This record gives sequence, structure tokens and C-alpha cells, in this order.
Amino acid sequence: MHYSKLLLAAAGALPIVSGRAIVHHSKTIVDTTVLPNGQIIDWVLSDEVAPPTGVEDTLDKVITPLNGPKGAVPYLRPSTNINSKVKELPRQDSGLSKRVTKGHKYAFTQQTVNNKGGGASFSLYDPYLENDTDFSLIQTAVSNTQVRNTYYGSIVQTLEAGWQKYPAYNPSPVHFFTFFNTNGYHAFGHNISGYNTDYAGWVQVDSNVYPGYSKWTHSVDGGQQYDIDLQYRLVDDKWWLAVNGRNIGYYPTWMFNQNVTTGSSLATTSNEISFYGEIYSDNDKTTSDMGSGEFPSAGYGKSAYMRNIVYADTQNSVRNYSANSNDNIITDPGVYNLETHFETGGNWGSYMYLGGPGYGKNVGS
Repeated sequence: MHYSKLLLAAAGALPIVSGRAIVHHSKTIVDTTVLPNGQIIDWVLSDEVAPPTGVEDTLDKVITPLNGPKGAVPYLRPSTNINSKVKELPRQDSGLSKRVTKGHKYAFTQQTVNNKGGGASFSLYDPYLENDTDFSLIQTAVSNTQVRNTYYGSIVQTLEAGWQKYPAYNPSPVHFFTFFNTNGYHAFGHNISGYNTDYAGWVQVDSNVYPGYSKWTHSVDGGQQYDIDLQYRLVDDKWWLAVNGRNIGYYPTWMFNQNVTTGSSLATTSNEISFYGEIYSDNDKTTSDMGSGEFPSAGYGKSAYMRNIVYADTQNSVRNYSANSNDNIITDPGVYNLETHFETGGNWGSYMYLGGPGYGKNVGS
């Protein structure tokens, strides 16, 4: 079993508009918006209505409306640096040396439980990176580890979302991201695997917030704290993603049945859910920060956190996340770590602090 490094191996040519590849499910682009950082939003018509989440929708309180064309929704045009991206989760094999591909560092938790999604509120720090080719993230991953694929044998399928800084991929400073993987991280491709809207897969419904959106207010080390709530939920034939209580779009489940021979798939269920921080760097002794760059022991106001961490059981009842510490993967505990507080009974329910300053041992450098 089960995770391997993902490098681009996409098949098929993409249509080109203004020198960039665009994949928006063959929908007609009715307008474009150029953002201050050079990214382009393409607007496509949509009449789909998202179902309510059953919790308070607070998204309008923390965003500025895009004011796009009436009846249209935004898709972030694919990155020009699509060939440089990497993605993986740590393996769960015995022996730490077998679990981690070179360059990746983790503070990782997971719970093995049949579920229909889950999520948490993630703090919004803008981490220091030693190099623009590094990335720093905190995220969740909803997984099915029991998939058999025609070409690759035993694989893992995932739906992922979180908070990431990755300048080589996305020129925005730090942003909310999504990722889907139907083929065990073997290749990117349309309806197969990819970040945000780089490849066909994600279906946008909200008119303001989209994968890759970066206009959030950031937390301040020692000052005001901000977070966003991200929740995946399987509803009928769609994996909806809610941001601050509003479903903004979804991944259709049919993609996860492609080339599946036996066993289950994410088309019907997940059997693992993970919450973690990750650093990627070519420098094994990187000084890039995870989270705020503060260690978990610094606590609220300084350390990055995830709070109200939950999953939805097979009956769609919301349960507190409670990972077994024996399943934690902390690759570099002297420089990145986590501190868990599960099923506390308090306002934060299950939560954790996580992060660290890297091998420089200094926050922000």
C-alpha cells in the first residue's frame, strides 16, 4: 500500500486561449477578469443550485463579492507552471523510511473510519518559504484505501482541501485549494487527478469563492486570528465542498469508478480521513515555515491550528475526529510537530495545534 509521488503525466491536448490551457467542462466563457496578481478568472454560465449545508452560512461576512456577469460562475484559469507540481500523502507502511518521499515533511494524523466526508476550521497564516519552489500547507484528505485499479492494482483515491502557499504553482500569496485523485497519484489528467481547475473534474457553483481563491484576511502571530471552515460531504452522486457553511462546488462521483475492478471506491464511501501539515522542499534542511512557524506549544494566538475537526459517519451524523496517536507521522519532530486535543467537549471540540520553523529554528527566516 499506497501513496507515491505525483508528477505530471497528462494525456491529450488542451484548448489554448490567450496562450494558456483552459479546461472548464467545454462550457462557453462569457467574460474574463484579470486579477492583480496576473491570474485570470474565466466566467461560464451555470444555473445549478447548491443544496443547503444545514449550518449557518457565514461566507459573505469574510469575502468581497467578485461581481461577475449575471448567471455566471468563476473558474480560475490553469496555472502556467502546471508541469512543476508535486502531490502526495505519506505511506502507511511499517518503517518511517518507507513512508515519506524525499522532499516531503509531515505532521500528520489520520482516523480509519467509514465516512461520508468531514472537515475543520483552518487558521489562515501566510508562512515563510525559503524558496519559491517550496510549499507549505495544512489540509484534510478524505480517502478510500480499498480500491483496485485495472492499470495500477491496489491504489488510494483522495479528495483534499486546505490552505497552501506554493509560489511555483500559484502566484497568489497563499490560497485555499482543492485536489482530487482517482488513480493513486500516478498522473494528472482530465477527470483523473489535479489541483483546483487545472484539469476537468471540479464543478463550480458559487459565484464568488472558487478553488485557488486567495482574498482572505491572514492571521497575525501574536495578534488577531482568522480561519476558514472547509467540509467535504458526499450527497447522492456528488462530493460537495462547503466553505464557511456554503456549498461552493463539487466533484462528481462517477470519476472515482473509472478503471475500478473490485472493492469499493470514493464513488460510494471513504474509509479514512486525515488532517495534517506538510512541507515540500528540495533542501532537506529547509527553513520554510509550517503554519505560522511557531511550534504547537506556543498555543492560541501564535501557533497554527485546526479546530472543530469532524467527520460524517455512514448515516451522515457528524462525529468528533479522534485519531489514534500511534498512526501519527511526524517526520522531523525537532522542527515541525503537532499537539492534539480530541473530543474535548469544549467549543473547539476536537482540535490540534501544528507547525514549526524548519531547520533555521527562526520564525519567518
